Amino acid sequence: MRVVFFLMIFSLCATARPAFASLELAQQRNCTACHAIDKPLLGPPFQSVAEKYRGQADAPARLAEKLIKGGAGVWGNVPMPPNVLSGAEAQKLVDWVLSQTSSAVIPAPAARNAGEQGRFALAPKPVTTQIRTQTQDEAIRRGKYLVDNVMGCGNCHAGRADDTSILPGKELSGGRTYDTPAFVATPGNLTSDRETGIGNWSDADFTRALTEGKRPNGLPLAPMMPVTFYRALIPEDIQAIAAYLRSVPPVKNAPPPPVYKQSSQFDVYPDAEIEYSAPAMAADKLLRGRYLAALAHCLDCHTPIVNGISDYARDGGKGGRRMGVARVPVPNITSHPVKGIGGWTDQDIKRAIMQGKTRDGRTLRYPMAWPYLAGLTADDLDSLVVWLRTLPARE
Repeated sequence: MRVVFFLMIFSLCATARPAFASLELAQQRNCTACHAIDKPLLGPPFQSVAEKYRGQADAPARLAEKLIKGGAGVWGNVPMPPNVLSGAEAQKLVDWVLSQTSSAVIPAPAARNAGEQGRFALAPKPVTTQIRTQTQDEAIRRGKYLVDNVMGCGNCHAGRADDTSILPGKELSGGRTYDTPAFVATPGNLTSDRETGIGNWSDADFTRALTEGKRPNGLPLAPMMPVTFYRALIPEDIQAIAAYLRSVPPVKNAPPPPVYKQSSQFDVYPDAEIEYSAPAMAADKLLRGRYLAALAHCLDCHTPIVNGISDYARDGGKGGRRMGVARVPVPNITSHPVKGIGGWTDQDIKRAIMQGKTRDGRTLRYPMAWPYLAGLTADDLDSLVVWLRTLPARE
């Protein structure tokens, strides 16, 4: 997504200690998931922000006020929420950004493309880590684990009866149609059928679909596809997903194309903009948990939509949405001791993830993907629990 909005950096870093005086601290607070010093990422470079406001005497005060009160319309049309911080803290944040120097050109706000039905386009995510080699068998095994367990693709892409049970032989051939105020969409056929599935897709097609939300013909995937989460995927895992899906027997089924009733946008998921690598995740259980949570798109459901926007930095995990045919309320999974799962034991959390049972014995209903997550390895399950424990308490 190239919707750029400078002040998002502060919504991600509002809880940082007051002395925000170095890039290192910005990295610690995950601000660099969306911003860099000298090049555009999801948001504009720090240097471009400084260049834009250079010489404007009232810029520090105006920007500090926006930090506290929120604002929109400067770097894009996604609003920044208010932040809870003192005037002194806001001023220190602004002063550090405005101290960056460069002759960089200020990136223009992303334009809506009429050919994409008013959706914002996602730019390719830069990748600099070395891609691990894997045999075809290894790739298929890894891809099957990701598709059938971690990502739970069949949760949407499977043919289902009215009671949500999966129709035999239709596990990845396309799901039921969703008619929402913004769009009508039917999850696509992921089998290897060449006419109605993905049998003709190239490796580049898979990469664009999973990380940019574009079909091979350039048209957008439906907004329900959690592309902003899948941008976390490392290249070898994209290759593995492609290898596995190509091995799935073809099923002829042509779901209708999506119909967009109004424009929509991709909402940034900061953890998906981190550059992951297999060695780094093997050495860091929390990093591995962040990666798995992005692929499982946990916060896609467990974050409320407010004024059409999912603000994962501010509201991530606090639930509140109603999902599925039955409009099931999505619970709070933050570390709040009462409203969330802060009072749950690790075993309580693992039982909910893998067995769909809450601490009081209730069964979690569809679309909670526990039938897929039940296949997680013990190490991956532990990593997810570690990540869940880091979600700030929200109610």
